[in-house]
Amino acid sequence: MCGILAITSTKLTLTEPLIKKMLSSISHRGRDYQGFVHISQHNVWIGHARHSIIDLSPRAHQPMTNEDNTLFLSFNGEIYNFKSLKEDLLKHGHIFKSSTDAEVIIHGYEQWGVAVLQKLNGMFSFILYNSEKNEFFCARDRIGIKPFYYSVLPDTFMIASEIKPFLQLHSYNINYTSLCEYLTYRYVPSPNTIYNNIFKLPPAHYLIFNHRQIQIEPYWDVPINDSNCHNDLTNHIENLIIQSVQAHLISDVPVGIFLSGGIDSSTIALMTKKLGYKPTAFTIGFNNWALSEDKPATQTAKALGIDIKTKLLDPESLQNVYESAYFYDEPIADISIVPTFEISRWASQYVRTVLSGDGGDELFAGYTWHQKLINNRYIIRWKKNGIVNFYAQSM
Repeated sequence: MCGILAITSTKLTLTEPLIKKMLSSISHRGRDYQGFVHISQHNVWIGHARHSIIDLSPRAHQPMTNEDNTLFLSFNGEIYNFKSLKEDLLKHGHIFKSSTDAEVIIHGYEQWGVAVLQKLNGMFSFILYNSEKNEFFCARDRIGIKPFYYSVLPDTFMIASEIKPFLQLHSYNINYTSLCEYLTYRYVPSPNTIYNNIFKLPPAHYLIFNHRQIQIEPYWDVPINDSNCHNDLTNHIENLIIQSVQAHLISDVPVGIFLSGGIDSSTIALMTKKLGYKPTAFTIGFNNWALSEDKPATQTAKALGIDIKTKLLDPESLQNVYESAYFYDEPIADISIVPTFEISRWASQYVRTVLSGDGGDELFAGYTWHQKLINNRYIIRWKKNGIVNFYAQSM
């Protein structure tokens, strides 16, 4: 997890203390290094809070530039196929100064332009600024794993990983349409946020900002091909999962796992074993609850020969709701907020990154409300609002 930041203005006086204050508000996203650059001719500031995973050296610090210092990158995430992309770009004559995955975005953009997005396999949000064009090229990964917020005000354009830096500069009013959406769906769907004039870049979209003009376009959608069903679906899915886990284990620091004992996280744990990797597992339990997840998680870890650390929560742990609200920025009614926040903070004392089963239930219809849809083989064809509305009514 890293923090990205950029701001430009044709009227406001942007000072170094202000930029440091804005970057400090997201410093928890990356405490290994915080840096920024100022492109004075266009009054552009770009900042980065780094959480080091691949290439821990100063060569990989961001904002990162190309050879002639015309492109500036602030990147959050991981590019899993960066090694093969780097090999391809080296053949085209590009010169790399680091071993980090982030650098392939810079040279990939030089080589392929916006089409670089079709080549990236990963989770990401990034800011790429072209000083020659005075143009921002930004993007968010296909599923929207990594956050990306932006604001367009008269004469000022801002981007950040969280909302907090925006509030250092300007006062924003509540968006009451977003408030109604939250009360309906339990979160605020993109592109809106709970504030007026602050927006989320939707998943699988890119953004170009040039000379006060903003362009937002999709670069990917879920492919639909009903006739192309794999003959051996079980083995095919298993192979895809193990390939994904293998890619996620590429790291210069130890990788842990969150383990609940459920099918999703247990599957990931099993794949690490098949790959010969021995992670430390972390699980959260609850005192005096017969269905506490630490029990099946411990059984799973024992069966797989994985070291597991367990932490039990009690009613006092609910107090972290107030603390977590600061980090979430927007209201979200997720019953897992307390244990997720607690296990993440606790695990960070031992490892720098973890694998989890988040997303498994969404992909494989694992929630109870999915059962009402399970017989509809065309669920993926539903309009997004149709699925969201069905979810809201079912809850």
